[in-house]
Amino acid sequence: MKPRRGFSLIELLVVISVGTVLLMVAMTVLYTLKETQSKARQRLTEGRMTARLADQFRDDVHAAGRMERVPVEAASPGRTVWQLTIDPDSAVRYEIGDRAVRRVLTTGDAKIHEDYRLPGGLRAAIDGADADSGLATLRFEATGAVPTPPVQVECLLGFARRHTPHAEGTAD
Repeated sequence: MKPRRGFSLIELLVVISVGTVLLMVAMTVLYTLKETQSKARQRLTEGRMTARLADQFRDDVHAAGRMERVPVEAASPGRTVWQLTIDPDSAVRYEIGDRAVRRVLTTGDAKIHEDYRLPGGLRAAIDGADADSGLATLRFEATGAVPTPPVQVECLLGFARRHTPHAEGTAD
């Protein structure tokens, strides 16, 4: 009897089945990796945004001489507005909504708007500087089901004004 040179139908079906299973496992792993990368990129972007907002808030509070809460119209409930007066010609407003914080820098007649979108499950709040300590606080609080401690950025009002060097011979 002559030896066969081909594959039987059963052997071919087994190889195709094993290849299909391996391909499905590989596709599942690739999909999971893509989803994980997408979530990691989103969290990194959100982290950078909150860090930028915290740095900008700290710089503004340090440069400001006065901080006050601005009354908001009844048409926009849940929104708070704080104004930092840097000098007579410039001021910064922080408008805090449910999903974003808007920073408006007013210098003379010019206005510059910056929007900081808050990630889902995060809420921002500002506690104004009190008369005793001069400490202003920007808080990021989680609104989800998992209790997490808030992240706080505490800044001393007018810190940059007090620590700027004066020319020799001038008094403070």
